[in-house]
Amino acid sequence: MADYLFLPEDKVTAKECIAAFDNSIDFYLLVLNSFVKESAKIIEHMNVYKKANDMEQYRITVHGLKSSAASVGFTGLSEHAKESEQCCKALDWNGAVARHDALLKELKEAIALINTRISERQERLQSE
Repeated sequence: MADYLFLPEDKVTAKECIAAFDNSIDFYLLVLNSFVKESAKIIEHMNVYKKANDMEQYRITVHGLKSSAASVGFTGLSEHAKESEQCCKALDWNGAVARHDALLKELKEAIALINTRISERQERLQSE
């Protein structure tokens, strides 16, 4: 049976990402796990910088999220982070703040999906 992680309905470009990681799903899994761990810090920083009205640090944080989400195949999340980053670059703090809750929700959903799919894969491989 072919090894896979995400389902087509997840809309994650995992196949392209795995190819970028030397066609190694194990390498991709390491990067995904790192993304999940780092996301807790990203969430914390986004909330702190929003509360402090620190647009520059917020911009830096969502820039990092944009890049890391793209590198693990979450292109939709990456695009939404880019929108927040562009608001900050345009000095539109209200625009960035207006996107904050939806961006955090999408990031948390991505984390949950990653954890679910990794768990399902482990169960599937154990039963084969």
